[in-house]
Amino acid sequence: MLDLSFLMDDPDFCSSCVLRSFRITGNDHGRPIYEKTEEQIVAVVQPATAEDMQRLAETAGGVTTETLVIYTQEKLSTGDPENGADMIVFEGQVYEVCQVEDFLPNGNYCRSLMRRVSDDN
Repeated sequence: MLDLSFLMDDPDFCSSCVLRSFRITGNDHGRPIYEKTEEQIVAVVQPATAEDMQRLAETAGGVTTETLVIYTQEKLSTGDPENGADMIVFEGQVYEVCQVEDFLPNGNYCRSLMRRVSDDN
């Protein structure tokens, strides 16, 4: 396996994004209360493949929106009982991380699918 992690910092391949992470700090009558943190990250962003779209359509009940693939050196999260799904702000659009493939131990990167949820206001 080739280590191409140096490309993650090459301006010809990468883009600047904002990573929004959400940690659940309590609840309000059953609704989670989130604490939001933001950090600037560098990532490689590409269109999702037809295979990626097929897998997402099967898990999302056939409903898909604009979907991108993002490669990062940070591990992203789709959410768990203590954290909400990570959001990525890229080119004025907000994307929710919906699938994560962790290659950090072997390839020093994380490949994730993210779908557009709104404009960044």
